[in-house]
Amino acid sequence: MHARNAVLVAFAAMLTLSWATSASAAECKKSAGSGKFALCIGEPLVLTEGHFATTTTNVGATVFSTAGIRTTCSKATGAGELVAEKGVVKFVKGSSKFSECTVTTPMHCHVTEPIDSTELAGRIIKKEEGEGFPASGTIYATVKLEGSGGTCVVAGILKVTSEHGNTEEGPLCTDPDIETTKEVHLGVCEGSKSMLKIGEEALSFSGEGDTKLFKEGTAQKWAVIEGT
Repeated sequence: MHARNAVLVAFAAMLTLSWATSASAAECKKSAGSGKFALCIGEPLVLTEGHFATTTTNVGATVFSTAGIRTTCSKATGAGELVAEKGVVKFVKGSSKFSECTVTTPMHCHVTEPIDSTELAGRIIKKEEGEGFPASGTIYATVKLEGSGGTCVVAGILKVTSEHGNTEEGPLCTDPDIETTKEVHLGVCEGSKSMLKIGEEALSFSGEGDTKLFKEGTAQKWAVIEGT
């Protein structure tokens, strides 16, 4: 039962990609309430545009739960690209992989690993908050449950879908320190804010992940500010 946050998408296998910056270095300027977002790199912060590789690694367990089914995965990784341009910060070509999973409810069920997401996208929607969604279509992931040591009453192939397809609504994740320059940013995805489903049942998704941003293979200190 899978999904992954978009700040983190954001959840987020390292990708090799071309990268570009703005033609001239400019200072990042905060502007609360502007509705525009900027990627800033380094110390002092420099306004930067272009495509950047990102990776995400979970901190603690990731929990997925829906009516009568609860799964906990100890390992989760993600990768993707962050794109910053013209006051918009978004995520593209995202993917997530979950493993070391245990189905705690119902009994005698085992999930086939790894759980791989479809290609994901995401965007910053307001200060400290981002969302993730399928890059196309409605499916986040396909999950296979099988019996283990008995009969699994929910055995079968389950489709995890976005409640609103790829209309830019999905799991919401937050980073209270997104405007603080760091090499590693911690994103928190809360189950109550998930917009995912399995069939007609809402899927709760909760987890935390550390996200890094890379320039030409080197991790950078970075922040996303509301402003320009």
